[in-house]
Amino acid sequence: MGCGGRKKGGTIARLVGSSCHFAHLDLTAAAPGCAGIDQNGERVGAAAVDLVVEQLHANEFGRPPNPKTVLIEGRWVPGKTAPGPGHAAVKAH
Repeated sequence: MGCGGRKKGGTIARLVGSSCHFAHLDLTAAAPGCAGIDQNGERVGAAAVDLVVEQLHANEFGRPPNPKTVLIEGRWVPGKTAPGPGHAAVKAH
């Protein structure tokens, strides 16, 4: 599919052109060439399983009285839809 889908016969990346840039906030393999954030879905899923296993081992069920927050950082993936620092279009602004 490429860079977020098709619109009027071309990819969004081609339609956006060099005057406007965008970054996909939930980048997956379905959007090759796009710039954006890989949310590390596999690591997020693994962390969720770890939390459930931890509760089961402690014989805890239901909503915990003191919920735990886990943060898995995303990873920036450069691409043609957002050239990043040093690009001529960025310098012009």
